[in-house]
Amino acid sequence: LSGYDFSQLPICQAYLQGATLQGVNFAECHFTQSIFSEALGSIFTVAFSPDQKLLATGGMDGQIRLWLVADGTQILAWQAHHDWIRCVAFSHDGQLIASSSNDKTVKIWDSATGDCLKILRGHTDWVWSVKFVFGQRLLVSASSDHTAKLWSINFGICLFTFHEPETLVWSVAFSPDRYTIATGSAASVKLWNIWTNQCFKTLTDNATHIRALCFSPDGKTLVGSDNQIIRTWDVKTGECLQTLKAAPTTAIWSLQFSPDGQKLISSGTDKIQVWNLANNEPLMTLQEPNHRIRSLACSPDQKLIAIGSDDQLVRLWDIPTGQPVRTLQSYRNRIWTIAVHSVSFPEGNRVIIASGSDDSIIRLWDAPTGSCFKTLRGHKGRIRAVAFSPDGQFLASASHDRTIRIWQVRTGDCLKSWRGHTDWVWSVMFFHNNYTVISASDDRTVLIWDTRTNESRLLRDLETEWMWAIAAHPHQKILATASSNQTINLWDISNERCLSTLTGHTSRIRAIAFNPNGQLLASSSDDLTIRLWDVQTQKCLKVFSGHTGEIRSLTFITPPDSRAELLASASDDRTIRLWNIQTGECLRVLTGDGDCPDRTLREPIWSVYYSPELNKLLSCGEDETIELWDIETGECIQTLRIPRPYEGTNITGVTGLTEATITTLKALGARERAEEERD
Repeated sequence: LSGYDFSQLPICQAYLQGATLQGVNFAECHFTQSIFSEALGSIFTVAFSPDQKLLATGGMDGQIRLWLVADGTQILAWQAHHDWIRCVAFSHDGQLIASSSNDKTVKIWDSATGDCLKILRGHTDWVWSVKFVFGQRLLVSASSDHTAKLWSINFGICLFTFHEPETLVWSVAFSPDRYTIATGSAASVKLWNIWTNQCFKTLTDNATHIRALCFSPDGKTLVGSDNQIIRTWDVKTGECLQTLKAAPTTAIWSLQFSPDGQKLISSGTDKIQVWNLANNEPLMTLQEPNHRIRSLACSPDQKLIAIGSDDQLVRLWDIPTGQPVRTLQSYRNRIWTIAVHSVSFPEGNRVIIASGSDDSIIRLWDAPTGSCFKTLRGHKGRIRAVAFSPDGQFLASASHDRTIRIWQVRTGDCLKSWRGHTDWVWSVMFFHNNYTVISASDDRTVLIWDTRTNESRLLRDLETEWMWAIAAHPHQKILATASSNQTINLWDISNERCLSTLTGHTSRIRAIAFNPNGQLLASSSDDLTIRLWDVQTQKCLKVFSGHTGEIRSLTFITPPDSRAELLASASDDRTIRLWNIQTGECLRVLTGDGDCPDRTLREPIWSVYYSPELNKLLSCGEDETIELWDIETGECIQTLRIPRPYEGTNITGVTGLTEATITTLKALGARERAEEERD
């Protein structure tokens, strides 16, 4: 439909989710019962209102959105947090919504207006879960700071803190008896009395990583998830009654009883299962391939399941039939990864920028012109990493579809597709040559691949820690790995031996990078610090502080004129910082404000990359752009953008759309023009 003129027409019952409408003229159109794409991003949490009329969603963009269940219309949206929303919950009368976030806060909202009524502060790390206490003005929350907290909604204060020493608290559930809460951690399930602040029972049975908990409606049974295992306990005795083996998946993220207590609904990486608790057999299995399911909710009448996932969709399923009812489709095309290399083409060398994004497409951009000249298609999930081979002839890519692909850059052909990981692949790189490739995954493994044989071998199975970053020493066969256990390991790849472990960070490590001569290693962590390490002595030389959000990416900068070596860091705080590695001083903070005239958004930055070929710094992130920065001046000198679905669409004078829908259309590229422009 791109380029059409529909101006001044009445448009009724148009279903435009997923449609590309670039350059369309909708000026002065009146819309009736029409549905457009939404800019949702990954959906981490969904919740039905008690009357089942509304569905609340929250996710990566920090917004809470309210939808009419009957027709999928978005009726309200607001910016609730400045970081990812992990959980939303309705109060039992439906008048309040509680939300918890990576920004360490819990907030209480008026469900009718979206007004913020209370901000509950006290947690010092991500808040994973939040639940209302039935019939009381109380709220309970669970956090990575090793605690659960009981809050007074009326006064906005913490009444009790329940401590889980040395382990994060993933999940929390409130019993219908109104005085018992259950907490799930990396070590156990504990039952607490909220009025005495005492743990009166610990449930283990070899359970670890309890990501989801729920009580049965009568409060007699507690159910918890442990990776692929669902366990049920007798609350009174603490006895493990049964274990249910879920469909193959890495982790079960959500559990919910049906209101009658006869069925249990579970969701994992790519499947939903409805269990008959009378015989412990699954009644049905619903498939959602290639996209991790983050949350589920069962409607009060037991007829609908709502699921939110990383593919930017909210789906409603009919429980009795197992058929999909409705899909709330969004559009968000964040760029997660970039790499730059000089590549030999028949007409001569070209400096190429490779990018990977939400839409499963790898794009090759001509650096001098900023034009996208080739798209590489084949992945079926978000692209998390791209890396050129040393000679620039090949490109490796890693995806949420659990595969690694090898591409020929000049032709765009996919030469190899490897499936060895069982969960998202976060990192991929060539290791010193064109035939050794290393990948790291959410399945807690690092694999070493040989392009000549297509075989892989296991470097490490982390068992309990997520693997988030790898880096290769530029001159030696040393690989650095970093994970959620706050440590960095240095490995000799020739014999797969761990040479040393670097400790010092106090939270998850997000990024690591060697400097060009291999003498230094930089690491960044959710403790909001960057550490500089001497590779030979394994000592921490400096600690850089200044970022106020999680630090996602690092790159060393070595200017060609032999000026001092710098370190660049990119963060969720929407800034890039340039550091003098000799003094530890922050030389410059890049924000982009006013530097790029076409910029309209500032959002978290996912990746930063220094290109010696261009002598420029590149960044990409949530705002769906690639930016090129002048290192000397700190100015953004060029912005590359993937065209959005409503790019250039004219919505001047439209009627029949909610303010929330109009705001979304503008975020996806539509614009309103002045009257004289239309004339």
